[in-house]
Amino acid sequence: MLAIFSVVFPAAVATVFFLILWHDNKVLYAPREFGANTSVAEYAEAMSRNSRRSIDALESLLAESLEAVNGKLDALGATPTQRDEIVASVRSAARRPLEILVNGNTTVKDLLNAVFFAVSPRVRPYTYGKEWILRDGPTGRLLKDIGTAWAKSHLKAHDDERPLSEIGIHGGDVLTAALL
Repeated sequence: MLAIFSVVFPAAVATVFFLILWHDNKVLYAPREFGANTSVAEYAEAMSRNSRRSIDALESLLAESLEAVNGKLDALGATPTQRDEIVASVRSAARRPLEILVNGNTTVKDLLNAVFFAVSPRVRPYTYGKEWILRDGPTGRLLKDIGTAWAKSHLKAHDDERPLSEIGIHGGDVLTAALL
């Protein structure tokens, strides 16, 4: 038994290691191993590339499924209006709003990070105010005076650590992320 274990266990560990190396090798590297000239944003982008491909694949699959549903609805005798309503409801369900729980300690940085990770397949890191912006739903006010770039120029800080209440955002507010 000991001889079998002595041979099988190292082979199993090596197999698992090489499977990880083959399929998900990024988990074996710490951020400092990406080099001195690599920023945290570049590291995060490199680590999320596979998930972005997954999101793109999911969106593609949803589009293909909607096309298949369209054909089946036609075969079932659905009117064009009924078919369009069903397809529209499926699309709207796929784009449900992002709900972010906030409290008195939630900062602008926390909010922007949560929104960024929800929209990251469409925008690059550290591009708030350049590629995308938040808009207050009811008033339409653009939230320009927030984010890393604003904090660097106005607060002389790397991150915008102000509480949301300081910039006029409170629990229950509805914000919209818009591409610029």
